[in-house]
Amino acid sequence: PCPTKLDWRIIFRNPSQPLVVDIGSGNGLFSLRMAQIYEHLNFLGLEINSKLVVHSLACAQELRLMNVHFVSTNATTSFHSIISSYPGALYLVSIQCPNPDFVDPEHRWRMVQRSLVEAIIELICKEGK
Repeated sequence: PCPTKLDWRIIFRNPSQPLVVDIGSGNGLFSLRMAQIYEHLNFLGLEINSKLVVHSLACAQELRLMNVHFVSTNATTSFHSIISSYPGALYLVSIQCPNPDFVDPEHRWRMVQRSLVEAIIELICKEGK
């Protein structure tokens, strides 16, 4: 289970920087690379697979990145409760693979649901993407 309130001061060197959230961050490579390039932004990967989160966190630590973090959670249901406590602006939300199980229609589950979209709209800054 994911804590809905994170201590942003411990997670990020500068928690007032604009935040980029990658929903369904998978192996974390996108967020890790972006964190290296865009040091003026913070990156948060939300991933339901805890093994991938452990791997991503280890990579961030190995690279000594203080502007990227990963959380194991179901972003569809926890996005608002996690992101609403962030002290900086929510600048960008990325969803690169919204339907990860596309092979078997009976087991298909969709990340992009109305409640998630409404939470993003409510929390994203005016200049956000």
